[in-house]
Amino acid sequence: MQKKFLHISTTILIAFFLGFLLYNHMPSIAQEENVQVPGINEELIEKNKDVEVLSPSYGDVFPFGEDILISWRNKNPQNEYIYVVYYYYLEGQFHMGYSGRSTEQTEFFIQPFQESVIALQVYYYDKEFFYTEQKKDHTYASDILVLGIGMDIPEFWYKRFYREKPLPIENPITEPPTEPITIPKEKAKEKIQEIVSPSVEQRSKKFVKKVIQNQEETFAWNLTEQREVQGSQSKSTECRYKYIQTNGSVQKIQCDIPSLENLSAQVIDRGTYKEILVRGDIYRDIFVDIDIYTCKNNILQLLLGKECKEKYITTENLHIYPNIHMSILLNGKKYSPLSFGISQNNFFLTTQVSKTENVESIDLEYITAFRISQFNIFENKKEKYTVSVEEEVQERTKPFIFPFNQIVGVSQWHGYTAYQKPHTGIDFSVVKKDTLAVGDGLIVGKGWDDYYGECLSGGNYLTVRHDNGMHSVYFHLEDSFTDVGKRVKEGDIVAKTGKSGAWNCQPLAYHLHFELRENAQQNSHVNPVEYIEQDWDKILTVGYKQYPGRLSGDNPHPGR
Repeated sequence: MQKKFLHISTTILIAFFLGFLLYNHMPSIAQEENVQVPGINEELIEKNKDVEVLSPSYGDVFPFGEDILISWRNKNPQNEYIYVVYYYYLEGQFHMGYSGRSTEQTEFFIQPFQESVIALQVYYYDKEFFYTEQKKDHTYASDILVLGIGMDIPEFWYKRFYREKPLPIENPITEPPTEPITIPKEKAKEKIQEIVSPSVEQRSKKFVKKVIQNQEETFAWNLTEQREVQGSQSKSTECRYKYIQTNGSVQKIQCDIPSLENLSAQVIDRGTYKEILVRGDIYRDIFVDIDIYTCKNNILQLLLGKECKEKYITTENLHIYPNIHMSILLNGKKYSPLSFGISQNNFFLTTQVSKTENVESIDLEYITAFRISQFNIFENKKEKYTVSVEEEVQERTKPFIFPFNQIVGVSQWHGYTAYQKPHTGIDFSVVKKDTLAVGDGLIVGKGWDDYYGECLSGGNYLTVRHDNGMHSVYFHLEDSFTDVGKRVKEGDIVAKTGKSGAWNCQPLAYHLHFELRENAQQNSHVNPVEYIEQDWDKILTVGYKQYPGRLSGDNPHPGR
């Protein structure tokens, strides 16, 4: 019996050992021209051509241990994207893929953990669909790069994803050559690398991230030319886990999900019911680092019951957004949100209660959780906040507030006036006056308007993209108190009026030219009177007796 057991055990050990040898001597991936590489998608390249990788270049080789800067550009700034750099190890001991954290910037550092050859793509997603079920239909990818990490690139892998690109033309050719000129493929490749990419020796030093200085932008009256800097500094969660691959056990090292902040509540009387509106700051970005280990012991040591000696394999980096749920507790009843939205790091939710309810404060219940099944990870957090309710207000019929905290006069109305056809905004007759954000939104434009030159200039301007998609623009400012990429709330002081700019080369009097637009385009301007909550009978036309033409346009009270 003992001999039979020993024979079986020996057979198992031999089979395991042979399997182990075969596994470690298998080719990395079958050497076929149509080989598919996990995570590298050639079909997505043709789906959208907005994003172009600038550096590095196809076929570049880097010393092992060097951080590699991947940079790209969006050739169509009208479309907003979220980016993820994905690369897969084609050669080396480990062949798993690596998915970097998502970013809205156009550069990202990668840190390959082994000598290898990698295939790399920049995935990009339409921002408005990134957190929705339609994300898959709005996913695209750049051209593929093949890079060497501490090793030369085998010819097969170099050819596998290589695409010919036209050479850049340094000097225009005014006359055609008498004979056609052809450039051999190898020479073309050398020329491309010479022009586009630094040499391997130049790359032997660590990359130093460039600091980009803030620059004034040219204001195009048609905003399609204006770049928008998205996002602002925000809190995020750094979670770390230790995962033992052999037995599937996981240990949490660190994970502290941020709480909600700056909560406010408002009750709006809708007549037949009351609406509760809750706003606040929320931080959903969670960056998870999973250190993966395995057992170093061989099968014999494990059979003898010896303790497993851990061996580090790699770290998996994930950027995730947890599931969230909120509800309002009032007088012992729970109300689910009827509407909910997140913009940048701000959220809002609304619900309805009976018009007879006395609402002085509410409790907000907040639950957030995420699960990573592959590594047996589950985290959740449940909190309850008591939020005081602001003074009850009547329903507002228009989306925006007046741009000043007191009544001021108008020197030119919107529309076809005696002076401009059309006049794209309202000119408020004010001198160095604090100006308010007319609604919640994101600063997307700031600078000096010189689109039509010095003689027709809007001077210093500020553009806000509001949460409902409309844009407000302030011209001829003396100063502005916020920057592109910052969020503002309704009623924030964002600027001071002035007289910057010019009209027909003539200096201007102090005033604010204020515009509301349906979208980013200047030709989508609308009459601000129809969108701003204000008793416009109190907003009179300044100097109309001396200049009767000022009464023209979309004057809400013709004759005064």
